[in-house]
Amino acid sequence: MIMAQVRLPGRCSPGEVAPKRKTIKRQPMQDRTKPIEYDVQQETYTGPKKPLMPPEQAVRHIPPLSLFASQAITKQRALENDFAFLRDIHTELKCPEYNGYNTRMCRQAGMLPQPHTDVAFLPLVDRPPAHPDTIKTAIERGLSLARAAGENVLIFTADQQLYKVTIDILFYEPFYFKSVIPVLGGMHMLMNFIHATAITMAGSGIKEILAGTFGSVDKMLNGKKYPQNFRALRMLVEEVLRDVVQMPEVTSSMTSSKCWTLEQVAAGLPRCGLTILSRR
Repeated sequence: MIMAQVRLPGRCSPGEVAPKRKTIKRQPMQDRTKPIEYDVQQETYTGPKKPLMPPEQAVRHIPPLSLFASQAITKQRALENDFAFLRDIHTELKCPEYNGYNTRMCRQAGMLPQPHTDVAFLPLVDRPPAHPDTIKTAIERGLSLARAAGENVLIFTADQQLYKVTIDILFYEPFYFKSVIPVLGGMHMLMNFIHATAITMAGSGIKEILAGTFGSVDKMLNGKKYPQNFRALRMLVEEVLRDVVQMPEVTSSMTSSKCWTLEQVAAGLPRCGLTILSRR
């Protein structure tokens, strides 16, 4: 069905003829079966539906030490910032939400925004999105754009369904591994983590607690209804740790240089100088 939005004519004075509306003519039935020519070369996937992993890709490689050090520093900083947010959300009068809190922290740290990224619009591919031919066409088109921009590696982001198709194409044609890095989208990655959290905490009462405020808890814990499930779990953590983050020993660190994490507070490490496991 073709729809057109037209602006209604204004009121006409007596004796004035209202202008005729412009309409879009229907496309004849015989013209609808004609193939549409696109300006992109259509690729074809000729491999099996479930290809096996190439043996050379199953070899384990040890990452460099600099990567492990960078991951450790990044993780520690993220844990400290998360605990600082949980502390400030209870003690600060007008504390912004999680996204705004991190934005404010970046501005206070003097982090400048990065330059704008050039956006290249891809042509329309008249095929089902999850079809292997569509994914292979998108990969080849993305590689051509990356090489035109001086890049040798394409970071190909997809959702869960398309990610599986992308991996199958890379398994069947291993030469793509040198230039294509498949990445699961951030939203779908968090959905998997939430589902894993629900499995780990099954029978702990988390479902009953969330059901008192939210609806469709089963779908939320299965990873669906994002970002409502993410917000619900964050609010649950805030309430569970309310007594912990309001302890005098923790609130006093707001004026000091101490940076805590939830693991340190819960374990009562010597760095924290606390033992709260027995505190109710």
